[in-house]
Amino acid sequence: KEKEKFSTLVENVPFGIAMIDKKGKYLFFNRKWQEIFGYDLKDIPDGATWFKKAFPDPTYRKGAIKAWVGEIEDITPGEKKPYIFTVTCKDKKEKIISFTAVKLNNDMYVMTYEDITQAKLTEQQLLQAQKMESIGRLAGGIAHDFNNMLTVIYGHTQLGLLNLESNNPLYHRFEEIQKAAKRSSELTKNLLTFARKQPMQPKVLDVNMVVEDMLKMLKRLIGENIELIWKPRTDLWHVNLDPSQLNQVILNLVINAKDAISYKGTITIETDNITLDETYCLHHIGFTPGDYVILCISDNGAGMDKETLEHIFEPFFTTKPQGVGTGLGLSTVYGIVKQNNGFINVYSELNKGSTFKIYFPRAIEDKETAKTDTKKQILKGREETILLVEDEEDVLELCKTMLGELGYKVISARSPKEAIDKAQTFKGKIHLLLTDVIMPEMDGKELANQIKNIIPSIKCLFMSGYTSNAIIHNSILDEGLNYIQKPFTLNDLALKIRQALERRDDVSI
Repeated sequence: KEKEKFSTLVENVPFGIAMIDKKGKYLFFNRKWQEIFGYDLKDIPDGATWFKKAFPDPTYRKGAIKAWVGEIEDITPGEKKPYIFTVTCKDKKEKIISFTAVKLNNDMYVMTYEDITQAKLTEQQLLQAQKMESIGRLAGGIAHDFNNMLTVIYGHTQLGLLNLESNNPLYHRFEEIQKAAKRSSELTKNLLTFARKQPMQPKVLDVNMVVEDMLKMLKRLIGENIELIWKPRTDLWHVNLDPSQLNQVILNLVINAKDAISYKGTITIETDNITLDETYCLHHIGFTPGDYVILCISDNGAGMDKETLEHIFEPFFTTKPQGVGTGLGLSTVYGIVKQNNGFINVYSELNKGSTFKIYFPRAIEDKETAKTDTKKQILKGREETILLVEDEEDVLELCKTMLGELGYKVISARSPKEAIDKAQTFKGKIHLLLTDVIMPEMDGKELANQIKNIIPSIKCLFMSGYTSNAIIHNSILDEGLNYIQKPFTLNDLALKIRQALERRDDVSI
């Protein structure tokens, strides 16, 4: 009985456990260890194999072995040694793992392994938010001091011009100084906007009307080689914004999209209503539950890598050639959005394009005058089985939780290959494939075709951070497919799943 209790405890603890002998041979892995890394004892018979597979980069592996072997030999029985390493799992995904080594009296070792990837990601998001806040305070201070100096320059040039005849040789020089001072004051306005210290004059606005008033100007701005697509939501809620700030957000994002397209391409502007629930906000630092109007601007241009994405909202950061732009366009957008209690989500893939989604709070006046909606009833599942495919682990875990909450059985896969394997070996019926569109091995459409060959009756629902129009215009998916755009609420997901499952026409791929 005691042995059975101990076995139950070891197999159900929320962290991985391994036992290793003094020669480095692995004797035991618990279930959680295998879940974290995907390997079993046949894959990892000893320490040498572990280091080779877990740390494929030779330089990183050398450092890990040095830290591990160099210290573990010196620990005494009962003493603990903690380590943190980035480990490559069997599915080639990288995870940040907290290791703890404990030496036993018989010269054997017990190792514990905790996946802290999500905790580190949350920590990075918090640090990024704090960094942006610090940069904002610095930018605000610099802008205020700089404005004081500009006031002196601008004032004296005006006085000088008043005392000079227009034919005086110095008159033209004073005019050039004044123009330079004016351009500089525009830069400080942008810095103050980023720092959220620029005075606002908000009013209740219809974002659709603002965009429509700008369409002609925007089409002239982007030129004939770029197609501008406008997809407004007809029953769009109102927002409470300074009109000039909204114009600036739209203009800066469209210019940014234009510059990302080398010759021919498309820019899509869309609007929508969304209610962010607590589940979504728990996984996105800085987001607050409530009703929001989404302004979404997408392009199929060059896209950005992860390193660039980390810096795009910083003042004076730019990927453009020297002398082109000020590096304040996106930081100005960031400042305006934050000043108005909104949020920004950016999705981008190199050589595929970018999507900027701006969330502005629904106007209080709009809420008061709107008819009271009856509370939406969440459409529950009927214990159907869903094959969920998502390469971002935090999104995968969130979707698993949401689907479970809705009453569905879930088979999850972190890659298309894993999804195909599970579709082939699963004994019961799989009713729906819920898959991300952009994935490393193959895209969602190709995966759906392969799954359809295995399970002809399966329905498909695609999801992505890009808007459906951007996905269609980039020829990634065909029009008319079942599609849900990230981020989505529990209600959104529930509705889309029921629609996909109950759809009779066979256009799921």
